[in-house]
Amino acid sequence: MPVIGLMMALLAAPSAAAGPIPLKVGDLDASRLKPYVSEWRVVEVAADGTSKEVQRSFDQLAKVRAGGGLAWRQHQYEIPAGGSFDGTADFKTFAPIDAFERAGDGGYRKLRYEPKVVHLECRSSRCPPDLRDGKVHIRDIATDVATFDYWGGTYGLLLALVPLKVGSSYIVPVLHPARGLIQLQVDVEAKETIKAANGAPIAAYRLRTPLTGWIYHVSDRPPYWVRLEYARPDGTRQITERLDSKLAKL
Repeated sequence: MPVIGLMMALLAAPSAAAGPIPLKVGDLDASRLKPYVSEWRVVEVAADGTSKEVQRSFDQLAKVRAGGGLAWRQHQYEIPAGGSFDGTADFKTFAPIDAFERAGDGGYRKLRYEPKVVHLECRSSRCPPDLRDGKVHIRDIATDVATFDYWGGTYGLLLALVPLKVGSSYIVPVLHPARGLIQLQVDVEAKETIKAANGAPIAAYRLRTPLTGWIYHVSDRPPYWVRLEYARPDGTRQITERLDSKLAKL
């Protein structure tokens, strides 16, 4: 390679020494998303390598109107647990509007987002640990900056929107219902081919969040995030993967 070409390549390559690139609400472009419907399965893998399916869920992304403008609405329903998640975000920026999660045991969590404060209402299992007494609790969580929804239920789709450039790292401001604002590091580690639940090959980017050790595989095509794997405290691994997917009507 000519010297000038080598220099340009080095300048274009992500630099680990430069550190993660900070992202803020307004930096992502969610308008490129397309509606879809899909199904998941959750598999638990024991330390001895044996595995079993423990859950299935339905997932949908739809374009809706909210607050006088366009928005994305994500809906998920778990089988057989009966839990569900609904979240709404701005059509262009993916700035969260609200997130609602209901557990099969009757616990729930509502999050309503404003630029520097998030309004939390919760009960039982979906409350922060110090509030799990069966009562309904309401709390305002102050943040220094506008945050994305993540632990509210939007995690995988949010990460599919970060720039998918191998070798890059990003810092994404997200809300944790118990800990408040977290600057979450997201590392884009590789582009590789993985197998879907039905054995079909999928070209995807591998992302890791060092804070949690979660490993995602995301794509630039619907349904965008296709796999999540993480280790549990008991030594088992949990794998969430797509069963099938199709584009919804625009």
